[in-house]
Amino acid sequence: MILCITGCSIAHAQLKISAVAGGGISDMHTGFPFSDNSSELLHLVPGPLMQVGTSVSSTFREGGMLSWETQLLLRRSTLRSVPIDYDKADCTPLGGMTVCQSPFPRDFGNVYRWNNWAVNVPVSLNFQVFGPVGWKVGGNAHFVLSEFPEEDKNHVQDGEFESINWQGHIGFFARLGSNMRLEALGYSDLLPRLRYERLPTGRPLFSEYREMGLYLNLIYNIF
Repeated sequence: MILCITGCSIAHAQLKISAVAGGGISDMHTGFPFSDNSSELLHLVPGPLMQVGTSVSSTFREGGMLSWETQLLLRRSTLRSVPIDYDKADCTPLGGMTVCQSPFPRDFGNVYRWNNWAVNVPVSLNFQVFGPVGWKVGGNAHFVLSEFPEEDKNHVQDGEFESINWQGHIGFFARLGSNMRLEALGYSDLLPRLRYERLPTGRPLFSEYREMGLYLNLIYNIF
């Protein structure tokens, strides 16, 4: 009986197919968002994020304030990795390893740029809170198409990069007329996607980085 009522309610709700385009900023962090992610190993600088795709959505019942939405997005996110400028004149051999004095400046003339292409599949619940404004929450299946850059791996050593990630997202949306919607969301990996095992000096280190960021999407209802 309950399944019948739910099924009938969804059947009478209007299914919408929309085009999605947006952009924002992405970054890698070891902890709290927007915290300092520098270490002896590397410093990651945030970069632009762009995405485009399609969306399928519907309310759970006709005229309802609660709806579901699934998007299929092609995403390009960028980062800059700034290595440390080691001065070999200040480094000395010690017990089979090389020990360098610190601190060392960042070598901004030797920056590696990461261009990560990925397929992102967010699944969300949309709550129409008041008027045209609502709250959005959900999870993402994130499939990275790009490989970890070999030149950066060789420089900082032992980078392990996960190509499949699960993310969470939360934010707000606002309806701009009957066929257009603007959403502002923050997202983060649930588990680390990037790990480093040791420093260029050989000293063990286990740093774990999650991708996170902010973006705006413009969603236009096609039919």
